Amino acid sequence: MTAGSEALARGREHWQARLLGVQSMIVDEWSTDESPCEIFWKPSTLSQRDKIFKYIAENSLEGLAESIVQRVLDADGKKMFTQIHKKELMTRQDPDVLIRIVSAMNEDEAVTIEEARKNSE
Repeated sequence: MTAGSEALARGREHWQARLLGVQSMIVDEWSTDESPCEIFWKPSTLSQRDKIFKYIAENSLEGLAESIVQRVLDADGKKMFTQIHKKELMTRQDPDVLIRIVSAMNEDEAVTIEEARKNSE
């Protein structure tokens, strides 16, 4: 096994361990008295970040909706939203709620949206 292959194997092990660290939050505005809306997320992949950062490079807030589509999971670990939902996220949801969700998801990320935006200028 080459040094590169060994490094990649250790990197995969590290990544798999990080993926076990699922985080969550309750979104009060999406909850009812009988059913709280808890959303979940894992660390973002480079592929997800690429899709999100394309909007950031354009200074587009659509990146917030894309972050939610790419990363928010349900209790079973399945994506809660698809690209079909992005228009509603952009036009029929409280932007402050979406910002709060994305901010919570980015608290543990090495590169935040704000840092990426500064680096793209």
